[in-house]
Amino acid sequence: MKSNIDLAVPSPAVEQPTVQITASQLVAMTVSELEGHLQEWLDWSGFNRLPQQVSADRSPQVSSLIAVWLISQIGDAVGQKKLINLSKIENKESLRSIAGISKLLHRAIADQQLLKKAS
Repeated sequence: MKSNIDLAVPSPAVEQPTVQITASQLVAMTVSELEGHLQEWLDWSGFNRLPQQVSADRSPQVSSLIAVWLISQIGDAVGQKKLINLSKIENKESLRSIAGISKLLHRAIADQQLLKKAS
């Protein structure tokens, strides 16, 4: 029997989604567009093979392992390994849903762009 970890993190042998995203595309995305992109990553990872529960914000619920993986994927795409400092997130429930993660990422990407413009 496979553990949740086996299902959560894609095998290196599995092809990545055919729709690749660039940093400039991520910067231009709305929260809902980013949410759709995260859902694509979940579909690709095989996570959606598990029964999904819906969170209070009506988006799919995810485990903390999946949340960290999604955040790292977007961080890699924008060229910042630690895009979000998880210990500084006030509302930890935002890490439990795709919509919550999308909002956190959208804000972090916008903040990163402001810092780049200021320097």
